[in-house]
Formats: sequence, structure tokens, C-alpha cells
Amino acid sequence: MIKREITALFVALLVFVAAGCSKQRESVVGTWHVTILNGENLASINEPPMFKAELKINSDGTYTEHVEHRMMGDIVINSKGKWVEAPGKLTLSGRQKGTTDDGYAKSVTDDPDNRTLAISGKELHGECIGSNVVYER
Repeated sequence: MIKREITALFVALLVFVAAGCSKQRESVVGTWHVTILNGENLASINEPPMFKAELKINSDGTYTEHVEHRMMGDIVINSKGKWVEAPGKLTLSGRQKGTTDDGYAKSVTDDPDNRTLAISGKELHGECIGSNVVYER
């Protein structure tokens, strides 16, 4: 009888822990857009669109990001890799492939993408192609 109660309590604890882990994991899953670039709200400085970034955090532990930076030349970067969430932070580890055209020369890049974004409420704070950014859903 006691063995059955202990087993039931253990199963209930496992379900509770799994539900908590799932909720934490789903807290960052979804599509994020850069809304603030180097302290400036993009809505006020982005006409015509000169900068956009879309970060997709997938529930399977992978991410993709597409960035277009069209100030003083064109930079387009596509990143993909894996992500890990820890209390207060999201770590991205993958590759970023990009093209740059400054009007004089074109180049192609293939670099590591290793970043840590701070989770602050409903925002992600961090860095994107050398700029301080805030992502929101």
C-alpha cells in the first residue's frame, strides 16, 4: 500500500517537473522581430525599411534568423543552429552565412553564430551583426 502511494507521488512529481520544463521551453518558442536598434525604436527610423531581423525559435531546439541591413550597402545574413535556454538567458550556437555588397565589392561570409541573449519579460536583448538590439514577438 505504501509502495503504491510512493510510486504515485513520484509519478506526480515527474509530471509536475516535466510540465514546468515544457512551459519554460515554450516561453521563448516563436517568431521574434528586432524593434529597437542601438537604442532607437525602428518604427521611427526605419522608413524606408533599412534594417529588419526575424528570429524563429523552434520547439525542437533549433533556430533560424534572417537579417537585412540596407544602410550604406546591403548585408543579408541567414543563420541557423541550436538554442539552449537557461534562467534569464537564451544561447544560440550555429552558423551564419551572408552576403555583403557595398557598391564597390561583393563578398560572401560563413561564420560561427554564437550569441547569448538576455530574456527580460517579453523581450530578448542582445547583439545582431554588431548592433545592440531588442527582439519582441
